[in-house]
Amino acid sequence: MSRKPSVLYRITTQDQKENHYIFGTMHLNNEDAYTHVDLAKKYIQDTDFYYAEMDLFEGDQTSLLHHFLLPEGQTLQDLFKPTHYEKMKKIILKSFNIDLTLIERFIPFQVQTMLTESMLRGRNISPLDYYLWQFASEAGNVMNGVETLEAQINVLHQIPLEYQVKSLKSICKNIQAFKMKMKTLSNAYRKGDVQLIYRLSKKQSGSLRKLLIEDRNIFMGKKIFESLSSGPSFYAIGAGHLYGKTGVLASLKRQKCKVIPVYQ
Repeated sequence: MSRKPSVLYRITTQDQKENHYIFGTMHLNNEDAYTHVDLAKKYIQDTDFYYAEMDLFEGDQTSLLHHFLLPEGQTLQDLFKPTHYEKMKKIILKSFNIDLTLIERFIPFQVQTMLTESMLRGRNISPLDYYLWQFASEAGNVMNGVETLEAQINVLHQIPLEYQVKSLKSICKNIQAFKMKMKTLSNAYRKGDVQLIYRLSKKQSGSLRKLLIEDRNIFMGKKIFESLSSGPSFYAIGAGHLYGKTGVLASLKRQKCKVIPVYQ
């Protein structure tokens, strides 16, 4: 793999002449996330099939909402000591302009996602992954998902509530450190530095690295390889899944694919 970073790679196999592409995305709508959008669009138009991380036609936000909620009758207040909750509520309101009482039915993991999106909000209407999905659909590509909605929801449900609580507490203890990490991640994407994105994602996932990254990488690498025979395809998955020994790029190489960075 070239030392020069890239978020887009061409995939070829020994017995096929067709080119396929894999692109690392971000679920953000800021300017950093859209840095490489034209590069992605250029090669989407050279393919017939488009695979997002999951099929975004499978469910709308309303139908998915209940997966991100605490059990009926439970709120965030029930997960923290009263004094800790009140302090956390003030910190989040001051730092992110988010009133915790309005989102207290959500699991801590989703609250953390909301904090990130609030801090890194941009002017674009949709997060990058949703925008590219819409673009590919309008371009006439056959639309698919590398993972299923069911599989992603299953991963979400395996994240222990205690771990989520601890993570949210950690953020509130050091808001500046959290903001710096997220800005570093956003900046790394702007530079196309998938190596750094992988290291940051790996560190952030902590003890859940196997569940959130490694096991999913193994599955996605196999699924992508198996689908290459369908025809010229474009794969858009989270940038944190590309790099590393267990990353999707390494998985494709082990399956005798050539993986070549694309810069323009």
